[in-house]
Amino acid sequence: MRDEIEDDNPVAGGINLDYPYTTYVAAHEMGHIFGMLVELFEFFIEPRKGTPWGAKNVSVTCRNGTNTIVRLPNNVKVDVNEDGIPYYKVVTYTLGQVARNYFDCNTMDGVRLTYSDDLCFTDSNWHPVSIY
Repeated sequence: MRDEIEDDNPVAGGINLDYPYTTYVAAHEMGHIFGMLVELFEFFIEPRKGTPWGAKNVSVTCRNGTNTIVRLPNNVKVDVNEDGIPYYKVVTYTLGQVARNYFDCNTMDGVRLTYSDDLCFTDSNWHPVSIY
């Protein structure tokens, strides 16, 4: 079936709802169904150019001190916190403007992502420090 899909867009998604967090979980999982996956960020369209953001292979230092190569979408940047620990954030003009307006913070250029379980790269969720 996957080979027959011409545009590689998702065709189905499922949500397992469990009260009392039904609304939050549904909204969260729908975000993933609609494309909030770091693996897809490189295919998002850069609106000013009309082309995909793309990605590149880069060497990153994991939180445990080891190094590895990851495919980093061009709209995901590495930054460091005040303790010198690296983290990832999505940086686009529109997302930066929304974040600056919402948080009334003129220095925000994007929104931070959480770390994956292996502590070497990011996963597909907004970091609670940036959103809540």
